[in-house]
Amino acid sequence: MRKTYLITGLLVLVAAPYSYAQQSLLPERFGSWEPGSRPPFVMWPRNPRVASLDSRPEYTELLIESGMVRVEEGGYQNHGSELELRLFQLRDPSSAYEVYTSRISSEMHPSTVWEPSATGNGHLILLIGNVVAEIAGPENASTADLRQLANTIKAHSDPTPLPPIRAYLPTGFVDGTQRYARGPAGFRNAVASLKQDEFANLVDQAGFNLSAEAMFAQYRAGKEQAVLLLLEYPTPQLAEQHLASGAGAFDLGEASRSDHRTQGLPTFAGAEALLSGLWKFPAKRGEL
Repeated sequence: MRKTYLITGLLVLVAAPYSYAQQSLLPERFGSWEPGSRPPFVMWPRNPRVASLDSRPEYTELLIESGMVRVEEGGYQNHGSELELRLFQLRDPSSAYEVYTSRISSEMHPSTVWEPSATGNGHLILLIGNVVAEIAGPENASTADLRQLANTIKAHSDPTPLPPIRAYLPTGFVDGTQRYARGPAGFRNAVASLKQDEFANLVDQAGFNLSAEAMFAQYRAGKEQAVLLLLEYPTPQLAEQHLASGAGAFDLGEASRSDHRTQGLPTFAGAEALLSGLWKFPAKRGEL
């Protein structure tokens, strides 16, 4: 029997008794898959005792900041094969996108099951409205069954559009390096995961108190690489006021700020863009 399990080392979550009297996130079955031998359980909300054992409190801060509502996990079986499904329910699709980008990596690539999605290292991660679905052992299931699972989840998810800032990124970024942040915890997680320490001091200058949103992605050109950071504000006027006030001075340390400004990259009303790590910029608009 082939067994697969989701890795739970990122943070300690409560394994509360599962009750079908509650609104269930997990489908009872999908395609040719039926409930596994291990009963499903609720991982969020957590109780205080389990929260005190949290091994990654900084990631828990991201989940709280993003508006985590519920996390459930359950197993499924099909003729001797097994897979594990974990569902993260967020308050809206933008919040779900923040969690989704925090869980993908450059070792993953888009799948043909769903869009957006990422697969690699025995895992498949899907963003479905305000729900993030993480599957361990997707290779055990057919594409048709996985799509049926995604559509089942979609039927009960929020169809609100994803944040527009994701579309502002120039094409050509490294798959799995997109990071979206709606607050300081998400920003710090993005900086740490992309190993961009020089952006760390921007967390207090970004203007999250003004409802700013941040978008990161990594680009490569030969042996060189860069991380692009976009900051978007609710209105162009608010962005200009924030920069004019000095709060958005964006001190990147010893390197010249003019060297980090995006030259030849597209600009948008209410958005500010900075680059890290690549010191020569192309002349053609929109290219890296």
